Amino acid sequence: MNKNKSEKILIIHTHYREKGGEDIAVDEEVKFLSKFFNVETLFFSNKFNKKILQSLFLILNYNFFSVRKLNNKINIYKPDICYVHNTWFEGSTAIIRFLHKKGIKTIIKVHNSRLICCNSYLVKSHIDKGQFCNGCGQQRTNYQLFNKTFRDSYLKSFLVVRHIKKLLSYLIFYETTVLALGVFQKNELSKVGLNPNNIHIFHNYIKEQTIEKEKNKNDYFVYAGRVSEEKGVEELIEVFLECKFENLKLYIVGDGPQLNDLKNYYDLTDVYFLGSKNREDTLKIIRNSKGVLTFTKMYEGQPTVLCEASMLSVPSVFPDAGSIPSFFPPNYPYVFEQGNKDDFKKKLIDLNNSENLSDVGLDNKDFILGLLEEETLYIKFKKIVSN
Repeated sequence: MNKNKSEKILIIHTHYREKGGEDIAVDEEVKFLSKFFNVETLFFSNKFNKKILQSLFLILNYNFFSVRKLNNKINIYKPDICYVHNTWFEGSTAIIRFLHKKGIKTIIKVHNSRLICCNSYLVKSHIDKGQFCNGCGQQRTNYQLFNKTFRDSYLKSFLVVRHIKKLLSYLIFYETTVLALGVFQKNELSKVGLNPNNIHIFHNYIKEQTIEKEKNKNDYFVYAGRVSEEKGVEELIEVFLECKFENLKLYIVGDGPQLNDLKNYYDLTDVYFLGSKNREDTLKIIRNSKGVLTFTKMYEGQPTVLCEASMLSVPSVFPDAGSIPSFFPPNYPYVFEQGNKDDFKKKLIDLNNSENLSDVGLDNKDFILGLLEEETLYIKFKKIVSN
């Protein structure tokens, strides 16, 4: 395979104020693509260290300094391709317009559902059926008129929607190449006006981890992620306790707005809240568990924790939400109907009673390694950028 290290790729990303899954995915992708291409990065930060200027950029929906910084980088590095990730808010949508004006081949990866959920100011255009959005977790209230994607602020929500509407208009107008994490996400992006011929499925690269399993472990299930309402952590705990397993614990790894309340309410039970852990410690906890659980109410793109569990030969129980099932073998036995607690309980009991957990784990590992294999992803990426 001819790896053209002379082909220059500039990866552009705006880091979130608190490092999350998208930031980690970008870091991993930089390492991965650097094996095959000449890669440099241009990172922006959403930390408020220049409040007056940053507030002005938010109001204007345009960051002059980001464009100037990008222009300087391009003049020095002279990339063949610019690969954009998050543009909110420090990077700003201005970089997309600038790149197309410069005539530079540009692609953008969509990691979340913001393009789907924030394309309208009116909530009825967002949540048209039911009272809950599986894309962003927004709960519609009575007499609500405007889209409130930030629960604590209509102003922040207005600014996000304006940002997304501008970004979406640029992606449509310039026929930008868009990378989606799965078929489900591709279909949803098509519904908001993106040309499906310009949307390509390209998974996040995840490096295989080698962690030895400790002896005499396997006496707990684990949830690892944000402890919040839309992730369904409280429902997950309720179902676990209803199962009344003997000598089996539930570990909750992560932080979030519900952590303290749930920790206090479920004190003196078989549920243990471990708080936020670094990635290495989290993977060790997963490796020694009986299985990874999630009751997410969201449409997920690529479930990083579940993919990492599979790479460690650890089975998972998850809902048929968004693209999650596509990262597991066909006819996987431990997937349940999203939101159905009875179905979740049944699959959880089935997993606990299974005598072939090791086989399930190994099947998951073989599947995910094949799906996210380096050479396969390289060939796919090369084909996308060549077209």
